[in-house]
Amino acid sequence: MILRAKTGLIRSTAFGLSLVGLVPTIALVGCGNADTDRSAHPTVVASPSNSLLPIPTQTPMPSPTPGFASIGSMSVPRMHATATLLADGKVLIAGGQSTPSDILASAELYDPSTGLFTPTGSMSTARAEHTATLLSDGRVLIAGGFACPGGATCFPGDVNWNGKPLASAELYDPQTGTFSPTGSMSAARARATSDATATLLPDGRVLFASGGDGLTAEIYDPKTGKFTHIGTGSPFFTLCPAATLLSTGRVLLITNGLATRVFDPQSGALSPTPFTIGPGAAPEEDYVGHHGPESATLLADGRVLMFTSDTMTFDDVGIYDPATGVLTPAGFLAPPGALWVSPTKTLLSDGRMLFAGGDFENVAGPVSYAQLFDPSNGRNQMELMSEAREYQTATLLSDGNVLMAGGTADGKNALSSVELFRP
Repeated sequence: MILRAKTGLIRSTAFGLSLVGLVPTIALVGCGNADTDRSAHPTVVASPSNSLLPIPTQTPMPSPTPGFASIGSMSVPRMHATATLLADGKVLIAGGQSTPSDILASAELYDPSTGLFTPTGSMSTARAEHTATLLSDGRVLIAGGFACPGGATCFPGDVNWNGKPLASAELYDPQTGTFSPTGSMSAARARATSDATATLLPDGRVLFASGGDGLTAEIYDPKTGKFTHIGTGSPFFTLCPAATLLSTGRVLLITNGLATRVFDPQSGALSPTPFTIGPGAAPEEDYVGHHGPESATLLADGRVLMFTSDTMTFDDVGIYDPATGVLTPAGFLAPPGALWVSPTKTLLSDGRMLFAGGDFENVAGPVSYAQLFDPSNGRNQMELMSEAREYQTATLLSDGNVLMAGGTADGKNALSSVELFRP
């Protein structure tokens, strides 16, 4: 996560956004066609067994309109929370904060079959900007994040930020609906301060990594409940490594190209891997910037889709091929002259990526802007959320829809509202 000050040169509106002084007004067009023929009557056909007895056939109900739609509210307003799809299809939403000084320990469950949110057990520690990882046994590992001691202002991005990064961790058991403490990390890690990452390995362990003066990493073993430090990587790592599990079973950790590393669970080695930019594109440090990409997502073909918010001059999405070490720029998602910061990124069941919410550099508040990007052909399609939001969660549900929950519309106070994206 990259947090920057905003000066109000771009503003969001109820209908999306207007870029002031940067680009002409953008016409925002929704996606999807509703079934407009709702007046059809049942059709009468002859019965195979008795032609004198007509059988009415039911007209199918229209399918839900693709796009974003409001579906209700959480029991508690939350931003900087985590949302985890459980084995039974429910979603665990945990922690976060409701105001700049109110960090939450509470958690709740969303049931797609009923559309209801219900409270579940609370964490032992109030935390925001933590990581949440679904383990192989169905439990959820909650780790790190930050606390807000003494009720001080602890909102990421504030000049006088008083948040306290955490090293503690705990486990949520869906069978009992309770959290219980487990081992602590060797280093305090939070997504807001060092973009801490947590990656489930093929053997069921979890790799944790974060930046700072250099990459630090450790492994959590659910069998022992312990974290084991595995050393420090390149000193070139700055603040924000992005991590993804490759199809080879190794983990790609990347900031700028010079600092790209892979972790091999078999050998335990953290070693350099090739990273170059395709011909005719910007140099690697210009492309991924000082902070590095915000995200790295494994695609079905084994390549990795990267998103960076560090440049307006060069493409903000690119596709990295681990087999060749080459990153190919794939285009812009932000409007011309804008720099898109911290949208959620969700890989859909059909292979497209949904980018939603966040803000633009120099924007006076969060935006409702969203983009559907197809890595197979480089095409993107603009969408609009039901309302502007930033620091929300985005969860791919078992039915292929995406649950967007909470966040903030004013940059300070959390939302309880929830919406669903239907591809």
